[in-house]
Amino acid sequence: MSKEKAKKNNNKRNFIANNIYMLKLIAKISPARVAATFFDTFAVFFSRLFFNIFFLENLVDAIQGEKGFYDIVVFVAIFMGVFLLIQLYQSWYYNRYLPLSDLKITKEMNMLLYKKVLEVDISCFENKDFYDKYTVAASEASSRAITTLDNVSNIITAFISFGYLIGYMTSLDYLAPLFIIIPVTTTLITNKLINKYEHAHYLANVPFVRRIDCVNREFFLKKYSKDIRLSNVKNVLFDQYDEAVDGLYKNVDTFRRRKFASYITRTLICYPLTMQGAWAYISYKVISSETLGSGDFVVLANALINSTTMILDALNSVNESVAGSLYIDNFRDFMEYKPIIDENQKGLPVPENPVFEFKNVSFTYFGQEEPVLKDLSFTIPAHKKVALVGHNGAGKSTLIKLLMRFYDPTEGEILLNGVNIKEYDLQEYRKMFGTVFQDYQIYAFSLKENVLMDVYKPEDEERCRDAIAKSSLTEKVDSLPEKADSILLREYDENGVILSGGEFQKVAISRVFASNSKMMILDEPSSALDPIAEHEMYKTLSKTYTEGNGKSVLMISHRLSMAVSADMVILLSGGRIAEQGTHNELMALKGEYYDLFEHQARNYV
Repeated sequence: MSKEKAKKNNNKRNFIANNIYMLKLIAKISPARVAATFFDTFAVFFSRLFFNIFFLENLVDAIQGEKGFYDIVVFVAIFMGVFLLIQLYQSWYYNRYLPLSDLKITKEMNMLLYKKVLEVDISCFENKDFYDKYTVAASEASSRAITTLDNVSNIITAFISFGYLIGYMTSLDYLAPLFIIIPVTTTLITNKLINKYEHAHYLANVPFVRRIDCVNREFFLKKYSKDIRLSNVKNVLFDQYDEAVDGLYKNVDTFRRRKFASYITRTLICYPLTMQGAWAYISYKVISSETLGSGDFVVLANALINSTTMILDALNSVNESVAGSLYIDNFRDFMEYKPIIDENQKGLPVPENPVFEFKNVSFTYFGQEEPVLKDLSFTIPAHKKVALVGHNGAGKSTLIKLLMRFYDPTEGEILLNGVNIKEYDLQEYRKMFGTVFQDYQIYAFSLKENVLMDVYKPEDEERCRDAIAKSSLTEKVDSLPEKADSILLREYDENGVILSGGEFQKVAISRVFASNSKMMILDEPSSALDPIAEHEMYKTLSKTYTEGNGKSVLMISHRLSMAVSADMVILLSGGRIAEQGTHNELMALKGEYYDLFEHQARNYV
């Protein structure tokens, strides 16, 4: 079998498998919604059949004198009663049940995505293709689930109703069903082409839509507002927006002719030609051949129109299901992704006094040829302060990612007390670290929750207050209207508190004190602090973390002033260890570290 044929077969299988997958998922979230949707769809089709076939047939029979007036009144009363019950159900379904059910499904689908996000590798968010797939999955998960349920219920109910109508029409005239074959065949062919074009058009638009979304964020988010007003960067953003829109215009022009031709073909054959042909044939049977009566004419005409409409509706639902299958693929790819590093990995308990050893460690990012780190070997002893210094791009932040197992080394290994860190329980292993990243984030939570990085509980009060004090934030917090209960930022609360850059950084640092971890990792911890605040922070660190309490500190900074108080300094250069020792030892070498330190010292003088 050729690759192309195998691919086509696989797509057919995926269309069915994907819709079953999504239907099972929504049934697991809300089985009542599945039942309610099928009942609503059945009620719609039943109403159409009841009115257009049974009602008309009985009415025609009554007019022709085959049934009495009383029988018609009873029949109409029954019809009205059934119709009223269906209307009451649909009123409840659409106005009360559906909005609540949609919210539940949206919540549960998003929770599935959120939980999966916690499992995927950090490297996935640096992979453009994977990130595009995730954004598509996240933006359409709930709507695709609901649409899948609606389409499947329409398809099943329509084909059941269609089967009945075909049998009914055949009993009146065995050639009448032939008029359905033409629109059905045309719809199947054109829908396949339209699906192909629609999906290709959507994928072609993704990078341009992302760029537009990015420009929108940069115009509306506070962190960009000053640059936009004080420079001409807005012109660059305008250009990017124009380029993205131009790309969308070109895509419209590329796909419009193909889609237009398919739509026109389907519309002309399915409606004017087929419908008029059917009416002409039935008229001929009544007037010329006289093989059908006037009552049969009305019923057969309605049956033919309804069966054609039903099958076309069903095929449109099939078309939407096929199109939806392509998007469900994204969702499934994301949900079925097997991470390289299992976030739920169980293993050995972590030791009390951690000693880390990098043993011939090298690392290369996916898609790159040159390694970022090259053959690193060093030890981070327990109870010590270690300073990791070097120029931008030297590999300092990458080293931290390896230490925390966001990535695993490409070569070599990292040992914790002589055991490869891969052997430890991952969640417990990461709890060893209290970390402040260079790109720390402040959330629109209360200050307490920003410190604890968890839901606040009364028993956390003392730990929270102690962390705030150690990060020199007590005076500021006491001045706030709601103290530590004050909401930070104004994304959701117009009265939210906006702190200075240095104060926000202190909030980030307080998280480490609140975590009570075995090892503190600080990535550029004092970049927004003034010299006095920086001195106080290092003083507190020495007292809290390294004075006989079994805790360690790993500091990354461009400011070599913090290296003076470190027990060990590691200088990275070009992904390798250039120099290693205490501050005094490295100064005595008069090498690269000495040059960097002297250069910074002259700047301060």
